[in-house]
Amino acid sequence: MDQFFHFFENLTMLGPGDNRITEDLIRSTNTKQTPLILDIGSGTGRQTRILAASAPEGRIVPVDLYIPYLQKVKDIQQVSPVCGTMEHLPFKAGTVDLI
Repeated sequence: MDQFFHFFENLTMLGPGDNRITEDLIRSTNTKQTPLILDIGSGTGRQTRILAASAPEGRIVPVDLYIPYLQKVKDIQQVSPVCGTMEHLPFKAGTVDLI
């Protein structure tokens, strides 16, 4: 699986999920100053890093089943990785600002 990670880690993304679109989304949303943002199916953590940089006062929660992916982003201060799926999230309804 590590070979899979290294293959996709540096590919240029275009369309939904690319860096510019993610940054524009954060700027255009009307979330509070310290948003709670879920990155469901975070994979390699590329978008988690963009979300963290775009919302430096927020809390970013990458959710993925593959623990090595989650370990790749645990060095970011406002990131709290969760191993799981979108069907079983540890949050009460209405507490998440952006998914």
